[in-house]
Amino acid sequence: MNEKLDKSLYEKYPILYQEINLPATQTCMCWGFSCDDGWYDIIDRLSAKLEEENNKITKYKNGRIVKIFKFLYDMLEYLKINNILYRHWRIKLNRLAYPEHIIAEQVKQKFGSLRFYINIWDDKLHKWINEAEEESINTCEACGSKDQVEMTKGWIRAQCRKCKLAEAIRKQL
Repeated sequence: MNEKLDKSLYEKYPILYQEINLPATQTCMCWGFSCDDGWYDIIDRLSAKLEEENNKITKYKNGRIVKIFKFLYDMLEYLKINNILYRHWRIKLNRLAYPEHIIAEQVKQKFGSLRFYINIWDDKLHKWINEAEEESINTCEACGSKDQVEMTKGWIRAQCRKCKLAEAIRKQL
């Protein structure tokens, strides 16, 4: 995918694509989206759903944690527990305040369809991912057309006849 589209997805969904600046030893997202521009809309719709889930997780978890944190903080103050123990519990509570979000680990094309890997296993999330992967099979990876999409031979890709013909002409030149 071109850099402009990559960047627009990173900016629209900062929680989901938070690993883009990590090295290759920690994530595959450092390479960006390993597919053509035609699947941008599919990835955008899927990313919107996943980011919405991230926002729900944050809102729910943080609301709950604030109440728990206030209760425990008041209790620690009441008991006048020593400084080391107090700091220990404060660190534990802060870790709880930052819940685990859905993070994209790799987005690529493989065998003619979209592959979207995330860090969490959840049936609802993977249903959405499977739907996007199914849609990508019937969508031209190069232009996004849904008309006359076929799988190419060799390096398997989903391409419409127009893009397939254009690629064949480019190869002959």
